[in-house]
Amino acid sequence: MTSSGSSIETLLALNTAEDRLQAVLGKSGELVCSREVRAPNRGITLLPRAVQQCLEEAGLGARDLDGIACVRGPGAFTGLRIALSYAFGLARSLALPLCGLDYLPLIAEVSARTVPGELWVMTRARINTVYLQGFVAESEFGVRAVSDPAALFVEQAARGLESRDVPLYLVGSGLRENQEYLARYLSRAGFLDRIWDKPSPDTLLAAANQGIYTRDPIEPSYMRPSDAEADLPRIAAQRGVDPASWSAKSGG
Repeated sequence: MTSSGSSIETLLALNTAEDRLQAVLGKSGELVCSREVRAPNRGITLLPRAVQQCLEEAGLGARDLDGIACVRGPGAFTGLRIALSYAFGLARSLALPLCGLDYLPLIAEVSARTVPGELWVMTRARINTVYLQGFVAESEFGVRAVSDPAALFVEQAARGLESRDVPLYLVGSGLRENQEYLARYLSRAGFLDRIWDKPSPDTLLAAANQGIYTRDPIEPSYMRPSDAEADLPRIAAQRGVDPASWSAKSGG
């Protein structure tokens, strides 16, 4: 069973893709309350509190919700898992539908309309690695993606962007972390101010209102192996385990 967000009266939208936790409450398409907290490594305690504060400020309880939207990635693994698990648990206990939101288009939704060319959203994935996706504003259709999202080494991303024969602009946490390098490598790119690095509460709520809701769990968009997975051989060696023998025994 599916339903449109526009037909759902009271919505909760959550975003923990990066270090700023966002909780947004909307009713009849209008923003009622929002909370934003810088919460690196603290989302598991701060997310329920932020949601409760929004509900209390609006004079509502959890049972007044009609649906929950949650950013599914790409982003920080721990943050995404916390929000998706919280949303699923709350939705299951209250028999609410869920909707997953893609993070990079949310960042581009407003800022792509401010530049005369392509906007490339670049967010941090890990050291020397970024998530990257390009967008262009179209008056008739809103913002359109010009590439699929990808996890790339910063050098790969820079080479690909420099080869594009169009005006282009960058935004996002991946730009901030690598700005000195990118400024040297990208001779024609413009860098947007950091105020555009995250979606606004209104943008988050608008996406939630336009989404499709189902009773299924939200599928996360990780796009790369976790740091723990990538580090398995070293961890195994420290514990005296041969990764090859473990893989063979497990059928991998």
